Amino acid sequence: MVFKKVLIAGYLISFLLLVVSLNYYYFAYQPSYVPMSDFLEEPGFYQGDTISIMGKYIGSSENGFYVSYNQKKIEIYYRSPYTPPRYGQVLIYGTLHKGGYIEATGVHNYNFNYLWYWLSFFTAIGVIILFFKEWKITWGGFTDA
Repeated sequence: MVFKKVLIAGYLISFLLLVVSLNYYYFAYQPSYVPMSDFLEEPGFYQGDTISIMGKYIGSSENGFYVSYNQKKIEIYYRSPYTPPRYGQVLIYGTLHKGGYIEATGVHNYNFNYLWYWLSFFTAIGVIILFFKEWKITWGGFTDA
């Protein structure tokens, strides 16, 4: 009885993951989706399209700032005062221009402090080590070590 419930739950979770994945690809790759590599090769073709990208802040420019997107430098024109992120990345909403730049209508900084990710990683390793000091894996399950 319990095995049947676990099996049904597994099927339900698999089905939900399939639906979420298919919806993501449906919305992420709409016909209006503009690949940045295509835009950088032919900026005039995508003139006026709106896009949202996330990239690493590189530095400021005369008219805004630069971001790195897939190891490519993209100039962002931004008229409002801008404070660059300390650690993270920049999300840009903007309009593409034939000059090969993006005129930003909105900018959001993601200031992640990556130290917390490293601390979490090493803490997880410590928890696993302590777990296996207390428990031993056998064919019948876990037993005291």
